[in-house]
Amino acid sequence: MMGITGYHDPYFIVISAVIAVVSSYVSLAISAKVAESDKGKAAWVFLGSIIIGLGIWSMHFTAMLGYRLPFPVSYRATPAVLSFLLAVCWSFHALYIVSYHRKKGWHFALSGSFMGTAISLLHYVGMVAIKTEMVMHHHPFFVCLSIVLSFFASFLALFILFMVYRTNSGQVFKKTISSIVVGCGIAAMHYTAMKGMSFRLPHGQEARPIEQTIAIPTDGLADILAFITLAILIMTSTMIHIERREVLRQKRLTEVHYQCLVDRNPHLVLSVDFNGRITSINPKAIEMLQVRQGDLPDNVYDLFFRKDHQKIEECLAKAKKGESSVLSVPIKTDRDNPVMMELTLIPIIGDKDVIGLFMIGKDVTELVEYQERIKKVQQDLWNTICQQQGLIFKFTKRDGRFVHTLCGGELFHHLGIDPKHVLDKTVHDFLPKPIADKKERYYQYAWETGEALYYEGNINGIDYLVSLRPIKENGQVTEIIGSAIDITERKMMEKALWQAKEEAEKANEAKSHFISRLSHEIRTPLNGVLGFAQLLEMDDSLNTEQRELVREILGSARHLLRLMNDMLDLAKMEAGKSHLLYDVVHPNEVIEESVKWMEPLAKKNNISLIYKAFSSEHVYLYTDATRLRQALLNLLDNAIKYNRDGGTVVVEGTEEQGKVTIRVKDSGIGIPDEEKENIFEPFYRIRGNQVDGNGIGLAFVKQVVRLLGGTIAVNSKLGKGSEFSISLPAIRYVHNGPHSPLNKRVNQERLMQIGHKKILYIEDHASNLKLLEYILQPFPNLSLTFANSGGEGLQKAADGQFDLILIDIHLPDFSGYTVLDMLRHNERTSHIPIIAISANAVPKEIKKALQAGFTDYITKPLDVSAFLEKLVGLWEESLAYKESDVSTHNKNNEGEICREKSKKERNMSF
Repeated sequence: MMGITGYHDPYFIVISAVIAVVSSYVSLAISAKVAESDKGKAAWVFLGSIIIGLGIWSMHFTAMLGYRLPFPVSYRATPAVLSFLLAVCWSFHALYIVSYHRKKGWHFALSGSFMGTAISLLHYVGMVAIKTEMVMHHHPFFVCLSIVLSFFASFLALFILFMVYRTNSGQVFKKTISSIVVGCGIAAMHYTAMKGMSFRLPHGQEARPIEQTIAIPTDGLADILAFITLAILIMTSTMIHIERREVLRQKRLTEVHYQCLVDRNPHLVLSVDFNGRITSINPKAIEMLQVRQGDLPDNVYDLFFRKDHQKIEECLAKAKKGESSVLSVPIKTDRDNPVMMELTLIPIIGDKDVIGLFMIGKDVTELVEYQERIKKVQQDLWNTICQQQGLIFKFTKRDGRFVHTLCGGELFHHLGIDPKHVLDKTVHDFLPKPIADKKERYYQYAWETGEALYYEGNINGIDYLVSLRPIKENGQVTEIIGSAIDITERKMMEKALWQAKEEAEKANEAKSHFISRLSHEIRTPLNGVLGFAQLLEMDDSLNTEQRELVREILGSARHLLRLMNDMLDLAKMEAGKSHLLYDVVHPNEVIEESVKWMEPLAKKNNISLIYKAFSSEHVYLYTDATRLRQALLNLLDNAIKYNRDGGTVVVEGTEEQGKVTIRVKDSGIGIPDEEKENIFEPFYRIRGNQVDGNGIGLAFVKQVVRLLGGTIAVNSKLGKGSEFSISLPAIRYVHNGPHSPLNKRVNQERLMQIGHKKILYIEDHASNLKLLEYILQPFPNLSLTFANSGGEGLQKAADGQFDLILIDIHLPDFSGYTVLDMLRHNERTSHIPIIAISANAVPKEIKKALQAGFTDYITKPLDVSAFLEKLVGLWEESLAYKESDVSTHNKNNEGEICREKSKKERNMSF
């Protein structure tokens, strides 16, 4: 039996399609609202799902009302309601995904699947709601095609919506297109499915004639559809009202924002049309222009000077093209005080056309003034650099080449170099290759090491000194600043000073030679004068007057001899040929001996010579005792000669701040203040003084003290006397047992009991060798061998078997330290005790010797008792060590015993 089909009323087709499109648009609009909202998203999604469900449901049943069948049709309530609920449920999932998760394309694909399922379920469940005596059949092809159409329409609509969210432009148009696609898709799916639907009589029944061929649906269904359609329309109008209100709110908010942006802007803001007419101006602009509200200019050109109109026209032309521009120009004010402005011109675009422009200006008057000051300072600095007598330059490294980036200074011109030829050039571009190569090496060194460098050079006969100072960033050299000064005059002065020095040395040599020759020539006749005068003095036939005359001759001759001797000593000192013999001496020894020598002269002149002994026994001087004695004798001689009858001379020694000070104080005539600075000059004598003298004594004293490393000072008051003081560095010694009565008696038996010992003494002075030979003469068991040099000592030490080696630190060929090192590295001599003997008693030198490896250190002059006691202690300690070792070895035959022997501290005696 053929299936029975109906036909569709066109009026209802149009109504159903409109319902589908409108409901789709409303649901998509709600989805967009959900995307924009922060609160109530679930409620909006639920509302949207109800609307789309109602839309699909009402579209379906509206279309069914327009479907004409030749038999009566009614609808079951349960399937009809179920179809609506299924549509709402699946639509909710679709809208939820597209509203909450829209960042990726697959979210929209999943949402389309849900939407297609919702459309398909509503249709076919809704078709189940049809109640009739006929049996309903669906063609499989049209069923599949309808489902494909529902899914395709859903995917296409959501893809369009996805593009809406990504581009944020043309949203209303794209939502409209999307809703049309969805609505038409729903309608197409429905009518495609209806195309494949037919009705047949149940098997075994016959068709009954029907009086009325057109069946009208019940009034209840029509009322429901009318209500649903009305609800959709109300919701649509409500959405339109909400969107319109939101648009108005946004517009008002935008206007408020715009007004605040303009009115509260701290800069000048104008809106201008392309005729130059000012359409709006903000309060800050009025303040900057210093005008009243009613006096505002109408045209923008009135704000600028005529010379700047061309710039304004060019900026307006750019704005017409939609381009922004920036320029700095002064603007006029009512107080004739132009304000420098930095203007930004921004085009105003409305409906795709440029309708005007914004002119935003920032007051940069202070900035421009500051820039001008900076430029002036830079120019002044550059002028200073260019006008300075020296030169300044900078260079950096580019592509492995040193390129100058700055240069200036008068010295460039003096060297024959134009600074313009130096900028952006290397040294090879403006200097000869030999000079350039040398300078490039200096540049390379400063760049690689990062250290400041100084070097001298000469170009075109001009000597100069260059300083290179690297500039670093993050530990890397980025550039080097160099400066140079002209040192030609200094070089000439140095040359002149050198020549003067050589001439002075030659003159001094000639003077010394002359004095020496003069002394020799005078001594010969003076020898005859003194000799014959002494013979005359011995003649008993002379009367008293004649004998007095002879004594005057002898006194004058002897005075002349002393004068010649003093002149020779002074000349030697000035020429640096005076030899000093340093030794350790106690200040009392020098002072006592000097005082003893001057006592006869003091008695003769009725002067009391008072000596105050040096209080400390542990403070010594390391000096030339003979020269110090000469200086002190000169001071004592002057103190006696320039004293008054019955006067006093006080000599005392004190220690102050590591120095020994010897003072000679007299009660004589004193020295005027204006002559104190001159008394140490050779041959200078105090004015108005009748005392015999040659003016050499104090000059000699000053030279001696200076050579000894000391200072001399004078304190004098005219008519009350003078005080001369000599200060020399002090050294301290630790004295111990050798000066006690017990240790002064050396036990000869102890030395004899130590057995036969061989001693090697390496010393170049014969007197020191002879002294040690006399010291050891009473001990036949001690064999002494001498060596006059380091080389000879090394040879003898290697050939013989010695028990002790004594070494002088200062030998003619090697240093005592060198001899020590060679002996310690020789297997045959490395075990021998080695003692240093030296006249250098400075503690620093003693410490150095002990650290170098000497067994002990003894200073000259030798304290015989202390020296012999030291030998006894050394060998007795060695003997006790050997006996202990043998005893321990006999008691322990099973293995070796490790022993640690503590070192015995020894005090050094001097």
